[in-house]
Amino acid sequence: MTKAEFYYEGSFIKGFSVKGHSGYAEEGEDIVCASVSSTVWMTVNGLENVVGAKVTYSATDANVTLDVYKESLSEAQDLLRSFREFLCNLSIEYEDYLTVKEVHENV
Repeated sequence: MTKAEFYYEGSFIKGFSVKGHSGYAEEGEDIVCASVSSTVWMTVNGLENVVGAKVTYSATDANVTLDVYKESLSEAQDLLRSFREFLCNLSIEYEDYLTVKEVHENV
């Protein structure tokens, strides 16, 4: 199962992590994994190259984490919210293969 977590600071999404293989189908045939992977990298590239947000990210086999620098939080929100919305909708259709969780900082 793929597990996505979105980290919040107040009402701002300040980062995310996406971990694990969905297990929907064999490698190369897994439409859930392909959808998640494509939107993860679209979001990372969009934040860096289109929005111009300052971010740090790391990626290993089936794990991607991203953090947005505080000074870029505001400008990054539309893309991050769109990414979260896409994954939430996908998780409804493929609930056995993808979960999405929001983690709010205690303020």
